[in-house]
Amino acid sequence: VDRRGQIWVGTNVGVNVITVSDPTRPQISKIPLFAVRNQTVTSIAVDPLDNKWIGTQQGVFVLSPDGLQLIDQYNSKNSPIPNDEIQSITIDPKKGIVYIGTDYGLAVLQTISIQPQQNFGSLFIYPNPLLVQEGESNSVLIDGLIRNSSIRILSISGDLIRDLKSPGGKIAFWDGTDSENKLVPTGIYIIVAYDEEANNVTTAKVAVIRK
Repeated sequence: VDRRGQIWVGTNVGVNVITVSDPTRPQISKIPLFAVRNQTVTSIAVDPLDNKWIGTQQGVFVLSPDGLQLIDQYNSKNSPIPNDEIQSITIDPKKGIVYIGTDYGLAVLQTISIQPQQNFGSLFIYPNPLLVQEGESNSVLIDGLIRNSSIRILSISGDLIRDLKSPGGKIAFWDGTDSENKLVPTGIYIIVAYDEEANNVTTAKVAVIRK
């Protein structure tokens, strides 16, 4: 059962979804995504972002919450999974760790899908300061979010630098760019996180050093 109350059923010819808005007339639909069509499904797990982890005899397929997009695929060739025939999948929602069981051992994958907090506390920002440089991969981790948080990056004078939407879980990332995808100059920036109704708000600061 996923976070929207839909029932995901694995079969030897793919995945079906049962919607039970009316218990007397459940609606059954087949996931049309080509990647999982006709796959023999051995296990299904739902992460804190409502993504679906589908275990098959050809590795693991990670689907979007509605099952219409393939987010990622893991097998013995591109990941630590020792064997493509998946026996079980379980997820630690507080740490974002996915455990994948096979007949040849256990694989552990760290993900960004971490259970959000119930209420805002102090945000943890790492690294701080953030070093940014053209042509380099730059990002700062924002940890301590509640479900479906929105984020604003402000200059120290209060100007809006960037609007962000968190993936939905406990953490999000800012890549050190403004709304035009240009690296911001050296300075102190304020990170403002708030819920969907803007009733709960928390802030933190991050120093950015432009190299």
